[in-house]
Amino acid sequence: MGDAKSQSICKQLYWELKDDYGRFNYLSWLLRSVPGRTGFMLRRRLLGKYFSHLGENVAIHPGVKIRGVHKLSVGDNVGLGEDIFIQAEGGVIIGNNVALGPGVKIWSANHKFEGLGPVNDMDYEYKKVVIEDDVWIGANCFIMPGVTLQRGSIVSACSVVGIKQYPPYSIIAGHPARVIGTRYEKAKEFSAQENSEKAKLI
Repeated sequence: MGDAKSQSICKQLYWELKDDYGRFNYLSWLLRSVPGRTGFMLRRRLLGKYFSHLGENVAIHPGVKIRGVHKLSVGDNVGLGEDIFIQAEGGVIIGNNVALGPGVKIWSANHKFEGLGPVNDMDYEYKKVVIEDDVWIGANCFIMPGVTLQRGSIVSACSVVGIKQYPPYSIIAGHPARVIGTRYEKAKEFSAQENSEKAKLI
């Protein structure tokens, strides 16, 4: 009986390691708590090839968990903070110069809830999340499916971001999140540049 169970476990492990996604899950688990610069180097080198795209100078901190890594694109100069969790099955695009604080969760999939059947029997719906360049998301924020955070946005710690779009260079906070301010000078510069580019097209 014991041998049969052992064979079953070994067979399951074999099939999981044969699959790219399965190998990523085991590698991620093994490397998740490796400390120091060695940990950063190993996570980037060994996990990076599974991403849809991984830019230069990306820091994958300890504790990072990712589902659907093959649909996760990360730009240059990005910090994936400690204990973040990215559910990327619906597609997640992170631009350049982005900082994700510890405990951030980004979700691109959710249960459907039409009808009165058991919740466990409901299907999933998938909506892409886009985080543009120069965005800072504070600790323990939750970014829901379908959200776009435009260039220069700052999201205050513990916010729940469910509205689909915010203006560039917004300061966002709350549960549910709303715009509480703007990075004023940056917003003016961006608007002037955008208007100039539109004028060239006329």
